[in-house]
Amino acid sequence: MNSIFVRAIFNELEMLRENSWDNIEANLKKYNKQKKEHAFEYKFSIFFKRVIFNDITIKEINKFLNLKYKNGKVSDYICVKKEDKENSFLIINKKYDKVFDIDKNIPLIDKLEIQFRTFTHNPIINLITIYESFIRQLISYDCFEGNYDIVKNETISFEKLLSLNYDEEEIKDYIIKAYCDSKLYGDKKRIMEIVNTLKIDCSDCVDLMNEFNEIYFRRNMYVHSIYEITNDYKTLPSSILDKWIKSGDLIDNPQYLDHAFDTVYKIFLMILIKKYLFKQKDEKNLLLIEQIIFEEIYCKRMYTIARFGYEQLKNLNWISKTQRYRYFINYMHCLKNTDKELLDKELLKWDTDTDATIYKLAKKLIKNDYKNINLLINKVIKNENEYKKLKDEEQSLYILMKDIDTWPIFENYRETEYYNLLK
Repeated sequence: MNSIFVRAIFNELEMLRENSWDNIEANLKKYNKQKKEHAFEYKFSIFFKRVIFNDITIKEINKFLNLKYKNGKVSDYICVKKEDKENSFLIINKKYDKVFDIDKNIPLIDKLEIQFRTFTHNPIINLITIYESFIRQLISYDCFEGNYDIVKNETISFEKLLSLNYDEEEIKDYIIKAYCDSKLYGDKKRIMEIVNTLKIDCSDCVDLMNEFNEIYFRRNMYVHSIYEITNDYKTLPSSILDKWIKSGDLIDNPQYLDHAFDTVYKIFLMILIKKYLFKQKDEKNLLLIEQIIFEEIYCKRMYTIARFGYEQLKNLNWISKTQRYRYFINYMHCLKNTDKELLDKELLKWDTDTDATIYKLAKKLIKNDYKNINLLINKVIKNENEYKKLKDEEQSLYILMKDIDTWPIFENYRETEYYNLLK
């Protein structure tokens, strides 16, 4: 695995997330204020479009016409006439009023909606662009390292061979690019195809992959400015559709954006762990992925993503007992911040009676149980020189003072008087 590429892709994700939230937070208040100031115009805009597209019932028309407006009702200003020949409706101004000046009203509301869509849609589009770059580079690096099995059955036209002057490297580059294009692009591409292409088993992550497909199909609608939900999107499981569709429209808000970023982070971790760690023992790649999860995700308090990563790592069948326990500790701390009900169940099963002191300490920290906490800390804390003399396996059973200041599991402890006493 190319460590520079992997770190770069996670840095790209982080920058996109930060920039996206900067834009949203700066403009969301402004958008909500405008929407509140033009609340009636929004209702009228939606009503107008439904009438034009003949997507409204007589009952709904009458309900809108009876709304209060100024010193009367909406019906004092407009009427809706049914056109029998066309089997559709027509809005008619009964008296001039700027709110019902359609040429001015609709563009105003559309402008506000377009501004909001820009803030929420562009990050989703860019997320999938990063994903496609990630997969492309994974395949390319495999080939560059001599693993051409993935493209060995690809063909190339004689005309293209001539244009490439039979240059072996150029031919390889062309075939790899063409293969990636065939696997990545197209409205109906699903993550399952990529998983099969990479020859990895992700059968335990079906729900996650369905969530990713939802983002992928949504992105296709955004890119092509499709406002009706596509048939591809409708093929998603009902659990997904029920979650992200309301009143026939996609739910489109900052909470969804958070969900999308979390999902793509998890997909990247899923692919890296399944591809490089599940098939064979690989300490070098394990160390890289472990560092990324700890430094780029867990220490940045992205607990939902870190929980997924540690759950995957602790299930590797070739790691040591000490490694598994370390992942388990961080997994439990992530549960503390994401799912307290599941945490309580796991804590009941977690017997530390025969465990090393570090694990007893970890359980007390997760439970916010600070009785004799400093006594336990003093048993496991080492200075730099002592720590360096320990073997790798032994190091996992001890901590440095700096770990107390940086390891997220100590975050609640650092806010207590016990932390001040330790210092």
